Amino acid sequence: MVKNDRQWRNLDRRLGHRSEFGALIRERRIGLGMSQLELVTAAQISLGTLRDLEQGRVALPRTSTAQRLIMVLGLADSGTALSQEKRDTLRYRYGSDLWVEALGPLTMVRGHRSLSLAHRERTLFALLILAQGNAVNTESVIDVLWGESPPVSARTILHTYISRLRALISGSGHGGAENLISRDSMGYRLRLTAENLDILKFQQVIGRARVTVDAAAACKRYEEALALWRGQVLADVPLLKNHHAVITLGSERMRSVLEFAERATRAGLSGHALPHLEGMAGISPFHEQVHAALMTTLAACGRRGEALRVYEDMRRRLDKELGVPPARVLRQALAEVTRNP
Repeated sequence: MVKNDRQWRNLDRRLGHRSEFGALIRERRIGLGMSQLELVTAAQISLGTLRDLEQGRVALPRTSTAQRLIMVLGLADSGTALSQEKRDTLRYRYGSDLWVEALGPLTMVRGHRSLSLAHRERTLFALLILAQGNAVNTESVIDVLWGESPPVSARTILHTYISRLRALISGSGHGGAENLISRDSMGYRLRLTAENLDILKFQQVIGRARVTVDAAAACKRYEEALALWRGQVLADVPLLKNHHAVITLGSERMRSVLEFAERATRAGLSGHALPHLEGMAGISPFHEQVHAALMTTLAACGRRGEALRVYEDMRRRLDKELGVPPARVLRQALAEVTRNP
């Protein structure tokens, strides 16, 4: 996340000058097929703020607003997300014509073409992705898409959405799309592999990292896996932000970052894990274990003063917002930082 002027300058180099921020937001939103209403809902900002920004009436919003927009649109997370060129390389390395990304805003690429999905079709596709090959029954889909007031023709509309998804995947409605999205007595299933879904690729590479004995080699695999993340899971599908699979994946990302930091410290490679810890601390402002790991990693990188500021900022935040003192994990990190100047 973007927390200070230094990080803003780094963001400037990747995303353009501050005065172009609104144009960048609009371009990314349109590219993802999001309406203004969908974006403000996901980012929890006002519609007026977004319109002022996109129309150039505001050069740059307050930092908290910018952070939410950046996270939802996948513009900058830990600063280590894969570039489009590298994602293309990954897709073709495994011979996959279809590449789907859900570790951030939902995107789908077939060949060299980015595919756009309408609001409810995107939510349906996201539900199928989160099921990871398990069946999603019709009733649960209808409940998510329309809530307590589904149209009489909801089932027919759902079948239409499935047909459109199959057509998008295959380019013609044939060519194996029925095998990727199938239907049986249990419901609809989406059959993707690690070669065409970033969630599965992340899980595959993280699994390999955890069993790799050599710390340096393990760190390379942690970096490869975490670089697949572009923001919060399905950041542009607000209806699913509390889905149990979304929450589970977010927890798995946090666990992986903490593991990476520990392995990197042992290997003398703390600087490799630092951007991921900074990103995780930005989206988890009250997670004391993450901030403790950030402190010790900063100290290991020779940035003891910043480590102490992390502790003090966290102490004040806990006192002001929750009325509690720092937990033992933070106090232990403070002791370690002050003991090893």
